[in-house]
Amino acid sequence: MDGLSGYECIGTGIHRKSDQESFIYQVMLFEGSSHWNLTGIAREKDRDQYLPVFRRMARSFQRKFETISSADGRTSMEVPKTWTLRAGIDEDADLQAGQAIAETYVIVLSEAKADADEGTTFDLYTQRCRDDFTADALSVGDVETIEINGLQGTKLPFRMGEEDTPLTFVHATLEGKDSYHQIVLWCLSS
Repeated sequence: MDGLSGYECIGTGIHRKSDQESFIYQVMLFEGSSHWNLTGIAREKDRDQYLPVFRRMARSFQRKFETISSADGRTSMEVPKTWTLRAGIDEDADLQAGQAIAETYVIVLSEAKADADEGTTFDLYTQRCRDDFTADALSVGDVETIEINGLQGTKLPFRMGEEDTPLTFVHATLEGKDSYHQIVLWCLSS
């Protein structure tokens, strides 16, 4: 739900005050060290009536997002409100954000097409960037075509780090009118 993993639990119990049999519907969703509990309780005899209602309500769950922008105002992205702008992740990044407790981060690197080497196409730019990022990868996934805010591009998942604490990355490149953009997201693979 809302891009989060979790559990749906359904149970039966006795209501303390009324001694009536009740059913309990609960969804637990997880994001790093944060979690959400969504709970519905009704009489057991009304389970068939309320279970679809509770499920619909749970599926409507959405975290709050906010837009963050780079210092020059040219780059922005929508991130969960639990994330903050961060400094020091990558000195060349135009935009850096994350949630340190969940160990989840994103950087955006933009380069004017005019500053790229002569003859650089989007495909060549993408391959050079990916080669730099994935040189020491433990594994590399399949390239997918993407579109973000009308910009065409590709994304590639890969894993890096030590075998006992691998990191999962997604590297995306987008072609703008005057610039190439890289978006790099990562978190602990667990």
